[in-house]
Amino acid sequence: MLSPETMLYGLLSVHAQLFSRGVDVSGEALPAGPKIIFITVQQGLADVYRLANLFVTASEIETQGIVLLEAAASGLPIAAVRATCIPEIVHHEENGFLCTPGNLDELSRSMTILIQNKTMAKQMGAMSRCLAQPHDRRITLEAHETLYRELTLATPVRDAIKYPGAHLARREVEM
Repeated sequence: MLSPETMLYGLLSVHAQLFSRGVDVSGEALPAGPKIIFITVQQGLADVYRLANLFVTASEIETQGIVLLEAAASGLPIAAVRATCIPEIVHHEENGFLCTPGNLDELSRSMTILIQNKTMAKQMGAMSRCLAQPHDRRITLEAHETLYRELTLATPVRDAIKYPGAHLARREVEM
């Protein structure tokens, strides 16, 4: 699956490189060989991820990496660029490959490796799922609540100076 968010022209170039290497990139239902399909679906991505063999993005502007977490949680190996938050989700040679931003040859080679080595792709996909687990909504919410409690309840001296009487409100919250 290719993310349409950014670098679409670059991904089209990668598409041509893969074709020149003999990788079937038609996206049509041919009898054999890997296929690459450009997808622009915005909803129901979980169903699309289940059909994919790998996730690719050339985006250099991921701010939270939600699309990468979704792909990882679906058990996909990932080929992406080393930029912004991406290395927090894609661990090079563990659950995918990180490429130099703008280096489409490197991205193309990473995709070729994952397409041609199904065992490696499957192992990296399993690792993706493991790496995504700590980002589960329930775990994240619990971590935020814990941090909030620590920040609001663990600063009595600072609060007493800035907000006289804050300790009384804090006792009410604890009750």
